[in-house]
Amino acid sequence: MVTFLVKTVFTTIEFFAMVLLVLSSFRIYFRYALHKVFFIAIILSLISFYVRDFLGQFNLAYLSILASEIVLIMLFFRLPIIFSFFMCIIANIATATFEGLVAAIGIQMNLTSEQLIQTNLYKLN
Repeated sequence: MVTFLVKTVFTTIEFFAMVLLVLSSFRIYFRYALHKVFFIAIILSLISFYVRDFLGQFNLAYLSILASEIVLIMLFFRLPIIFSFFMCIIANIATATFEGLVAAIGIQMNLTSEQLIQTNLYKLN
């Protein structure tokens, strides 16, 4: 139960930041829609936890999260599906680049290691 809560909180923060990044980069007004962004982040984190940990399908997790993110952004912000698709692709690329950069800097500074990132609950979502 504790691992579920910890993973859900950290993954929700990650998805919240990712959705805010993509909305702000495309200049979509979200100041009064933070509750929508938070709801999208919670749904995406629950889907991520369910597919990765409960079903054990690590390869399918990315596709299910991407499809859910496209649909949720399309519905909540009333955007065309192709625009939502491009937004989500750019958001995932930016997030992966940032996470890779932070991990590489942490490994270079001897703050963490690849084994610790893979096994530690607080460093892996």
